[in-house]
Amino acid sequence: MDPKLLQRLKNMTIRIWDTVSGQLLASPFEGHYASLKCVAFSRDGSRVASGSWDETVRI
Repeated sequence: MDPKLLQRLKNMTIRIWDTVSGQLLASPFEGHYASLKCVAFSRDGSRVASGSWDETVRI
């Protein structure tokens, strides 16, 4: 199991943490103008896709 935790914040920002070390793995992901409705990791864990009620998808 990949020890990653995705955190969705109320300000429409996504953060990804390493649950073992507690380190933030990348800069926060921003860009949606409405609440998030879905998030998915790629199979290899290298990408994150997010969908929002603003009808946009970010990768």
